[in-house]
Parts: sequence; structure tokens; C-alpha cells
Amino acid sequence: HKTQLAACTAKKEPGTTGKVVVEWRIHTNGVPYAVKLAAGSEDFAGTPLANCFLDVIKAMRFPAHLVEGEPVKFPFKF
Repeated sequence: HKTQLAACTAKKEPGTTGKVVVEWRIHTNGVPYAVKLAAGSEDFAGTPLANCFLDVIKAMRFPAHLVEGEPVKFPFKF
């Protein structure tokens, strides 16, 4: 998914720098849910950049596991 995530940065406004922190949970079957911008990234809400990151995460599949874990928070810097 590295290529897809890198392509998201092409959707940012020219000259924009910073980071978008995305938060999500993973069902035991490996499907992400509750994918959203984490606190502090609200300024990017609704932008093509943030929407792209959210869409890529929603489409990912993670290894199945027995216990649902804590929320994942990941910063995407650009």
C-alpha cells in the first residue's frame, strides 16, 4: 500500500506541508473500521489529501487475529 499512500501526497495543495494523523481499529478478521482523522488533523478534514489517506486505509486488509487491539494512530508526513 506504500505506492497508494505515496500517491495521496500528489493530491495536496501546492506548498502544503505537515502531517495528517489517521486513527483506525481492526476487526479480528483484519478489516479496518472506525477510520478517521485523529485529533489535531481536523484542519485537513474533507480535503482530497485526507480523503485519499482514509480511503486507502479503509481498503487495506490486515492479518486476522484473536483479540481486537487498541486503536492504531499513524502520522502521514508530507
